[in-house]
Order: sequence, then structure tokens, then C-alpha cells
Amino acid sequence: VNDVLSDVAFECGDDKALVRGCKVLLAQISPVFYSMFCDNTADRHASTIPVSDVPEDAMKKVVEFSSTHAYSPSEDDTGDFIMACNKYALTGVVTKWCVYIGNHLTPNNLVTVYRVATLLGDKNLVRKTKNKFRTTNEEIANINDLSKEELMDILTPTT
Repeated sequence: VNDVLSDVAFECGDDKALVRGCKVLLAQISPVFYSMFCDNTADRHASTIPVSDVPEDAMKKVVEFSSTHAYSPSEDDTGDFIMACNKYALTGVVTKWCVYIGNHLTPNNLVTVYRVATLLGDKNLVRKTKNKFRTTNEEIANINDLSKEELMDILTPTT
């Protein structure tokens, strides 16, 4: 979004990096942004909004989507971007990613996809990741990052 035409900035992540956007474009794609900018909220007239739970790269992609309305899922999409889309109720993007990534599970993305699917509450994607964990013969990247609880959940057969 052009800095001259932007009317809102998001302070993203711990480093408070600024990502500029256009309220009208954001409100068109998201009921959360619509409420934020159109209802009687503190954010309605704010020019800067803190979003410490959304990293800069993820917010940049959300803002980009607000102007292009284009999204092509890829294995490079981070969990941060999908969780930002979930936060701002961009359900079409989240659904499209879940379907895509469910068909593109690899040992390299399995841990991240499992965690995102769990946070999203997508039972189908959680089931697919658990099955992939149990059936893959390849070394799974970041497997040591999983907590004991996550490992128990993965190894427990689903009923």
C-alpha cells in the first residue's frame, strides 16, 4: 500500500516495526478490521495500532491481500501469516491454506503445520498431520521442538 494513501500503521511484533495499510481496503476484507475501524472503538481514529502478536512479515502479507484480494497457498507460508489471517477472520485464506497444506505435508513442515492446525482447531488437518507423523520414514525437521504433551497427542490414536 502506498505510504501517501495509507491511513493506518500497525506496530508489529516485539520490535514494533511499522506496516502501513488503508482502513477502507482492510475493512472490505475482514469483519474484524471493519469493526475496528467503523464501530465506536479506540482504534477507529487511531493512526497507529499495536499488534504485538503479529510479526511484520505476516502483517505485510495481510495488508497486501487487502489490496490484491489474491492468495495462492504455498509451502512457504508461515504459521504466523495463517494465524494472522485467522485473527482477522480471513477465513477464505485460512481454508484455502488448510486444504493446500493438507495435501502438501512434508517432513520439513510437519511440526509447524501440526501446531497451526491445532491452534486453528482444524480437526481434519490435525488428523492428517498425525497420520503423516506416524507413517513417514524420513527424518522430521524440528521434531525435538515438540513438547512432551504434543508428542503424546500425536502418538495417541484418534478415535
